[in-house]
Formats: sequence, structure tokens, C-alpha cells
Amino acid sequence: MSQDGAVVTMHARLTGAFPGSPVELTYTFVLTGGKIASLEIRR
Repeated sequence: MSQDGAVVTMHARLTGAFPGSPVELTYTFVLTGGKIASLEIRR
């Protein structure tokens, strides 16, 4: 996880009983007033 001002980026590996497992995802949050204002999920 890293944070640059209001932008938080998190990398996660998800594993399970689904096609393509495991998958690595990048979540990018933009925080406003301590709450998530936007969320982008990329593969």
C-alpha cells in the first residue's frame, strides 16, 4: 500500500476456486474527508 496525498494505491492477490485464480489487482482510492470518493480496480 502507498499513499500520495488523497490517493491510496493498494496491490492485492486474490486466490480461490474461480477461473484465472490467482489474480493480482490494483485498487486506487481517492479519499475526501476520510471517506472513499472514488475507487478504481485494475487487473
